Amino acid sequence: MIAQVFSEYQAADKTNPASTIQFIRALIDEIRPEKTAQVDHAVKAIQALCYLLQQDAAKAESLREAILKLLASHHPISLLVDSRHSAFSGFFTEMRRRIAHKFLPSAIDSNYLADLFSVFFHENDDDEWVLEVPNEVWTALMDALQFIKAPQALRDECQQNVFSAIEVLSYRIAALGLEPELLKNYPELELHDSPFVVQHKEVATWLAQKKLAAVDTQQIFVMLEQCQAIIQKIRRNTAQRGTSIHLTSLLQRLAQQVERLATLLKIVVPMHQHPDGEIVQLFKKMVYSECHKNELYSHWQENIEVIALRVTENASRTGEHYITESRADYFALMRSAMGAGCIIAVMAMIKILLAKVHFAPLTEAILFGLNYGLGFILIHILH
Repeated sequence: MIAQVFSEYQAADKTNPASTIQFIRALIDEIRPEKTAQVDHAVKAIQALCYLLQQDAAKAESLREAILKLLASHHPISLLVDSRHSAFSGFFTEMRRRIAHKFLPSAIDSNYLADLFSVFFHENDDDEWVLEVPNEVWTALMDALQFIKAPQALRDECQQNVFSAIEVLSYRIAALGLEPELLKNYPELELHDSPFVVQHKEVATWLAQKKLAAVDTQQIFVMLEQCQAIIQKIRRNTAQRGTSIHLTSLLQRLAQQVERLATLLKIVVPMHQHPDGEIVQLFKKMVYSECHKNELYSHWQENIEVIALRVTENASRTGEHYITESRADYFALMRSAMGAGCIIAVMAMIKILLAKVHFAPLTEAILFGLNYGLGFILIHILH
């Protein structure tokens, strides 16, 4: 069946982008197992594809150039830059977007590789079998494709798109590193050179060089490691200072984009002669993100822990008022409790009097609520 997919593509008009898109989709459909648990089927299908490519150079050339054309001419930057399953807006804004997508899915723009990923991996559970296939099998497929034999112009165009994605990521990291919420939780960023800003200067210098092979990128990786260290330190500090949904989302975005920038650099930097492992990991993350981009459960799961921490932290601050350390504090607490008891007794008497008047049910409920509400507000003010 895989050979038939190649035969149909050979007979089609290769200059038509729709033919290339249909070819890649049909090939993935052949690899996809009927059930996600049947990973062996996918492994055997990929191994059969590798054997076919090794035996037939023309088929290897067709698939190789089809993949590179997608990476060169279908605006891959958005796919390389964004982790589509993560919230890059507010909590409730992202939740509304995901709910709306359930009823009205977004239109697919075939000019963008990010949208084409939903065409290639159109099953919601595609990530399960893609992740379960061993990295060695995907690496063997890359070796069989022999991208080194592709036309130099096509390879250069793909590489330039990766450079553009690196530049975009560097800009985003620098901008997020200057967010007021981040500076408030880590004031040292204003006192010294921020690694979030310095990494952008280093990346800009690197990209400006004509011969990238001659430029040392070690300083960029040092800056990215410092960025990751600051993110981890802020996360640890939130256990004492408290956190917010906005801060958690900000740290999540920063961590993901720093990691993505490091991955892209490892792929294109010449000192990494065998970036197959990074490419496979990046591919798996892209598939996972595509399959989970509109999942409500994961969105709630990522943020509900933050809400719980905020409630716990607020409760701990409130509970400090009920801890005594001396005899005077103890009697002060006792007087405060006795005062609150008197107010509650008055509230109960008012409720009894209101009940004797026999107001209409709605009016009575409102008056009861106001009685208790005003009473507890008074207790809070006087405590």
